[in-house]
Amino acid sequence: MSNILYHHKTMQKTTQPWKTRFHQNAKSKILTTLILMLTSLFFTGILCSCVTKTYSSADLVFFEDKHPLGILPSSAMGQKIEILQLIEGHHGDQTYYLQAMVDSDQSGLSINAFTSMGNRAYDLYYAYDGKIEFDSAIPLGSLNPAYLIFDFQLLYYPAQTLNDLLHSHGYTVQSQKKYGIEYRQIFFGTLLICELELGPQLKKLENKLRGYGYTIRESQVNE
Repeated sequence: MSNILYHHKTMQKTTQPWKTRFHQNAKSKILTTLILMLTSLFFTGILCSCVTKTYSSADLVFFEDKHPLGILPSSAMGQKIEILQLIEGHHGDQTYYLQAMVDSDQSGLSINAFTSMGNRAYDLYYAYDGKIEFDSAIPLGSLNPAYLIFDFQLLYYPAQTLNDLLHSHGYTVQSQKKYGIEYRQIFFGTLLICELELGPQLKKLENKLRGYGYTIRESQVNE
C-alpha cells in the first residue's frame, strides 16, 4: 500500500510541471493570436481611414528653387507601358523599398504601390483632364503627388518632349548613350539638378539638389 501511495505521489510530482508548461503554452498561443488579431484590426483601421486627396496638374514642381515648371499632360506619354517595379529609394541616409504596378498611356497614369511586406503604400491616378488623385496609407508629410508624377515623366516620357519642357524654363540637358543605356544630366546654369540612367529594365534617378533618388528594376506584367 505504501508503495502505491509513493508511486502516486511521484506521478503527481512528475506530471505537475508538464501541466504547468501546457497551460503556459496555451496562454502564450492565445496571447499571440490576440496580438495578431488586434494588429490586423489596427492596420485595417489605418487603411480604411485613408482619404483620397485631389490635386491638379496646374500645381508647379520646384525642380529648382526659383524656376518651377508644370508637369506634362498624360497625352504627352509615348507608348503604353504596363510594368511591375521593384524600387529601392533613398532620401538622405534613409533607404526604403517599394513594389509598384504601373499602367500608363496617353489617357492617364495609374500607380499602385506596396511596401516590401506587401501592404498597400499608396495609390496614384493622373487623369487625361489633369486631375490627380492620391491616397496614401503611409506618412508622406505634405508631399504633393505632382512631384512623383514629374519624376515618372523624367524616366518614361519621350526625351524630345521633356527637353522641350525643360529648355522652355531655362534648363539644359546633356545626354549620351553607351551600351544601350542612356545617361542624362539636367542643369540650371552650372548647377547639376538631376542625373538619369535609362536602361531597358533598369532605371535610376538621382536628384542631386534635393538629396534623394531611386533605382527601379522592371518586369512586364505578363512575364
